[in-house]
Amino acid sequence: MAEDSRGDNHSPGDRAGGVPPNDDPGTSIDSTAYETIFNAVEDAVFIFDVTHDDAEVTFRFRANNQAHESITGMTTEDYRGQTPQDLFDDEQAADVLDEYRTCVERKETIEYEETLEHPSGTIEWQTKLTPITEDGTVTRIVGIARDITDRKERERELERYRDVLGKAQTIANIGAWEADLRREESWTTEQINEIYGLPPDEEIGIGEGIDYFHPDDRPIIEEAFERAVETGEPYDLELRVEGEDGERRWVRAQADPYLEDGEAVRIRGTFQDITERKERERELERSRRRLQALFEQAPDAIFIHNERGEILDVNTQAVESLGYDYEKLCSMEVTDIEVTHREELDETWQGMDTGEMVKKEGMQRRKDESTFPVDVWVTKLELPEGIRYLALARDTSERKQYEQQLKEQRDNLQLLNEVVRHDIRNDLTVVKGYAELLADHVDEDAETELTTVQQKAEEAIELTKTARDLANVMLQSEAEKQQMSLSHALENQVEETRTGDSVSIVTIDGSIPDVSVRADNMLDAVFRNLLQNAIQHNDKDVPRVAVTAEETDTSVRVRIADNGPGVPDSRKDEIFARGEKGLESAGSGLGLYLVKTLVDRYGGDVWVEDAEPEGAVFVVELPIAD
Repeated sequence: MAEDSRGDNHSPGDRAGGVPPNDDPGTSIDSTAYETIFNAVEDAVFIFDVTHDDAEVTFRFRANNQAHESITGMTTEDYRGQTPQDLFDDEQAADVLDEYRTCVERKETIEYEETLEHPSGTIEWQTKLTPITEDGTVTRIVGIARDITDRKERERELERYRDVLGKAQTIANIGAWEADLRREESWTTEQINEIYGLPPDEEIGIGEGIDYFHPDDRPIIEEAFERAVETGEPYDLELRVEGEDGERRWVRAQADPYLEDGEAVRIRGTFQDITERKERERELERSRRRLQALFEQAPDAIFIHNERGEILDVNTQAVESLGYDYEKLCSMEVTDIEVTHREELDETWQGMDTGEMVKKEGMQRRKDESTFPVDVWVTKLELPEGIRYLALARDTSERKQYEQQLKEQRDNLQLLNEVVRHDIRNDLTVVKGYAELLADHVDEDAETELTTVQQKAEEAIELTKTARDLANVMLQSEAEKQQMSLSHALENQVEETRTGDSVSIVTIDGSIPDVSVRADNMLDAVFRNLLQNAIQHNDKDVPRVAVTAEETDTSVRVRIADNGPGVPDSRKDEIFARGEKGLESAGSGLGLYLVKTLVDRYGGDVWVEDAEPEGAVFVVELPIAD
């Protein structure tokens, strides 16, 4: 680093660091030569004077050469005499002083790297400090510094690249390798060793990795590697590897030979663990086969068509139900088989969102021009190849026929119900009335027969009520339940039973809880039939029926006990079945079946227990309305 000589009486040798002149005049270098060398050096050169004051050492900037001035923006005139503390911030100045003091203390050349802030900006240096001594004391330090800013940036960039590459290899399970065919040397990354199940630092020779391939795949990789060596042909294969750790993996093996004069001298390649991808592919293939089987074996006809209504695929059931072969159906449009206006179909398709399913009722036309009703479920799908519609069509011919039969049966039942409710019951009421009129006109021998006529007429009238109730239950769909007063329904039926039967004794023990249950207007029929059952199936001269009710936190339980013959254990579960009769009973068995049907509808339960000392107890449990 050249020092400006203006105002300086030292020789060039002094300015260059105080190097003593050569005693041989033939080989000595004058000051001009020193000046030339100082400024011609491409590296940055600078000089600091060193002064000693007892233990205190001071460093002052003396001079720099043109290269140093160009790089840093520092001129000798502007910065001469300044200390490191003047030139740099506190932290950088402290680091500089540490190095300068080390050089002075050791009295030998030292080298280090540093980053300093100069007028021109931040510069990274590779610096060499050389001490100049006089009488054993360091009086100057000559510094030679090389700007390594670009090199450091390249090193950092390379390190970033290596770090990113390493992370990418780890994330993607990719390893790299290289084989130098001339030197017979190879190199692999840790990921290669990991795939082979080997320690990270274990070396793999050229071709040795082939031994880890599955026996069935080994000939494939051997042939590919040989072609790469002999002809320079690259390869890209998916093969199985059986690692040293016993794990079987799928890998994607790629290689690209490097040729010189037509000869492969080096091969570079990658190894990627694709086991998870292969597992997903296999699972997708299994799912595809399962879906294909479901598609083909589905009992309903399935159609796939585009937005124009062009049929793209159908299953076996569609072929069978319509009578066309597969190829013909896939050349047709939806309107060829749907007995529906195109405008209506377009409106349905255009109004659908992706993933939405719409159900429609329609008619389809077979190849022989016959038609049949269908329920169709259409789903709009967005696939890579475009918008598709998946339509599942279910032949509803049998269901429609059944619905028609059911309607006819309901109509017939409704007619029968009206006959029972009006004609038969009215006639029975007339019979009962005339029997009562005859009571005063028959002799004593005929009284028993007349009583029987009256009793049977009354029972027949009650049977018409039960038949009416049962028909109402069968004719109506699920009735909407509402809050019904338990005490009102139960007390009314007890009073009607007392009025209609002068022989039996029906009592209410205790009070009926003032609660409401979730039921409908058929609740009265539950208690009427249980009370009639307790009387009609009683073998005593005076039937006795006791009614009690108790409330729990969530339900109310009604008990109807009689003094009749009771119900054997073998029949307690089946007594509520349709058509079952009590012991020695001439009844129809419909009453208890109706009770069970209604109680189930209300979300409750009904069962029979033994009474003490004799008789049966019918228990009805109903949920209390919220």
